[in-house]
Amino acid sequence: MRTGTKGKAGPEYRYYEIPPGGKALLLTKEGIYKEEADVLHFHNVLEIGYCYQGTGYMLLQDEKADFSDGTFTLISEKLPHMTISDSGVFGGWKYLFVDAEGLLKELYGETSPMARQLIGRIRGHAWLFSSGEEKDNGDLIFQMFKVMKEQRPYYREEFKGLMMTLLVRMAARFSKEEPAGGGKSAWPSRNSMIISRAVDYISKVPERPVKIEELAKMCHISETHFRRVFGECMQMTPVEYINRVRIRRACDALERTNFSIGDIAAGAGFGTVSTFNRNFRQIMGVSPQEWRKRARK
Repeated sequence: MRTGTKGKAGPEYRYYEIPPGGKALLLTKEGIYKEEADVLHFHNVLEIGYCYQGTGYMLLQDEKADFSDGTFTLISEKLPHMTISDSGVFGGWKYLFVDAEGLLKELYGETSPMARQLIGRIRGHAWLFSSGEEKDNGDLIFQMFKVMKEQRPYYREEFKGLMMTLLVRMAARFSKEEPAGGGKSAWPSRNSMIISRAVDYISKVPERPVKIEELAKMCHISETHFRRVFGECMQMTPVEYINRVRIRRACDALERTNFSIGDIAAGAGFGTVSTFNRNFRQIMGVSPQEWRKRARK
């Protein structure tokens, strides 16, 4: 697990950008995890996962839940979690990331009481089940993966319909239950909510030059207070976090495009290639060129 500036483990914020054309994030991603390969992290969107290979457990804040091949997971936004495969076992996962809150507001309206109620019941929860335990819901998720893979005419509308069914079922399941951790988790804490505007801004437009003073103003606090709260919540400085988000965006471009290193560095917000290379190696452990080769194998 990664450690922050004070030597304590802190959750990593992973931002998934919504593609043009809708409020729902329609994205699939494959992941293979070895023992201790994942890190404690949380997302800006809801994560739907399916384990097609392996065994292990998931850490959900301070709770553990076992998984095996055939396990489905639904993890709400901003809920810290971590996937750990058993020793010597490879875990294979498929993922969908969905802006559940944006989808509900799109369908019911920004100020709809129903949208607020459903969002409130889903927030802070994680749902793990096998196809044997929840066959209907497992089949529903399989259909969602199929729709996203085939992308036939009106696939976005079909996906939203399937997703709405799943969200309503999830809200109904957790209507009387406490969030993961019994509602006593320190994350998201009151302090983390104070800096949430700045964190969201950095994650959405990391390539834009920004001063720490400007981020503090977004949060309506002093720069000194902002730096202290940011360090406590994120276990790193604001500059370190900005560089991590920029490098994550660069990794995506390195894997998915043939752009030059210079163009990717500039697109990620680095002023010079040398600064980009230095930060990339510090965070990823290898050069951008080497990382691209490995990612494409």
